[in-house]
Amino acid sequence: MTTKTHLGNGIYITSATAGIISHCDVAITNASSPYTALAYDYIIRADATSGAITINLPTAVGIAGKEYHIFRTDIVTSTNIITIDANSTETIDSNLTYRLYPGEWVKLESDGANWQVIGRPTPSIHGYYMIKNTANFTQVAGFSMGTATGCLTSTTSPALGTLWAYPLIVSKTTKFDTINFSVTSVSTAGKSHVGIYADNGNSYPGALIFDSGDIDTTGTGIKATTITSAKQVFQPGLYWLAYEQDTATGQYRILCGLGTVMNVMAVNINTTANQMWHYNVAHTFGALPDPYTAAANLSNTSSAAGTPLVAVGLHPV
Repeated sequence: MTTKTHLGNGIYITSATAGIISHCDVAITNASSPYTALAYDYIIRADATSGAITINLPTAVGIAGKEYHIFRTDIVTSTNIITIDANSTETIDSNLTYRLYPGEWVKLESDGANWQVIGRPTPSIHGYYMIKNTANFTQVAGFSMGTATGCLTSTTSPALGTLWAYPLIVSKTTKFDTINFSVTSVSTAGKSHVGIYADNGNSYPGALIFDSGDIDTTGTGIKATTITSAKQVFQPGLYWLAYEQDTATGQYRILCGLGTVMNVMAVNINTTANQMWHYNVAHTFGALPDPYTAAANLSNTSSAAGTPLVAVGLHPV
């Protein structure tokens, strides 16, 4: 006779399949909390959009080698916490609980007595922690190391016919809704383009992800362009924020020099000169090239009021 066993979450096995099924993929929300991980669970996808979630682990005793891969699927701003709670006084990396914040994940393995973390994202200063969904002028700027610095104001206009590209490291899956820059003194019938490039694998701008199109700069203030909805979620990696303009007039909020520049281009130990940190290439104003133009100039120019490099930022949500 075939027996049927309900494992929970709508998953059933029969005596005929019990020896075949080794793990299951389950999705949970706040409505499932507290959720107790089942013996047959392997991947747990947790969405805390609607509220905090507690995931209770079974005892680690007697199941050495058992793994749970727990992924937090919501990535936008949230104060809801996912708490993974070990059984009784058992621990997770010597702690009774483990927390997951938006966009994070963790892989746990039983050592027969407690749970050990065998995989997780590594926090860094490069955009891993950021305040999200604040006023639209709060940005994650290209080149930024995450230090507290202010933008400068240019006293002259950036060069005409030049396409700049600044590095930006995204350390965990993040959603950005707009790309922005700020005009402080109007240009004469001027326009700008901003854009986003993926890295080509060798610390160089590659495929075009987003082109803002023409942005009118004959008025002052923040110029915010909505990123195409299907392109707003960024996987971890290196990106490049691009800028160009069509007239050599107007003034802008600009990057603040080399004191906090993020270098992704290695260090030349045979020189006392400033290290290279961004690219620029001659480009006739218009649609941004896809991919980014080859053989661009490596530059160590320090942005200053008289040698401006326009600050370009993404707004995290």
